[in-house]
Amino acid sequence: SRANCVWVFRCTFKNSVGRRFTLDLALLSCLYDFKCPVAQTILQEEGGARMFYVPDTKWQIVLPINHILGRVPLMKAFLCGSSSPTIPCQFARWKQLYFKHGHADRN
Repeated sequence: SRANCVWVFRCTFKNSVGRRFTLDLALLSCLYDFKCPVAQTILQEEGGARMFYVPDTKWQIVLPINHILGRVPLMKAFLCGSSSPTIPCQFARWKQLYFKHGHADRN
């Protein structure tokens, strides 16, 4: 089983001239960019929002919270009326181009 995980935390840094600044950060795990053009909605096309999928091989990244969908909470996507938050089988033919680290539903 896989677990998607978002840890939110605050961190204070000091730059080379000694000025301190604080950032709200998020640790994202088990997510890859899903850039399949036929799955994009107005949020991706015009708003620049990113879609993610759970990969077969896990990775982690730390980034500022305001880089995540403009501070919109992460939610599971149900593409094309799918009943589960996975990549629908109709996108399977684009695996090598858009989600080579994951897989689509079988039916």
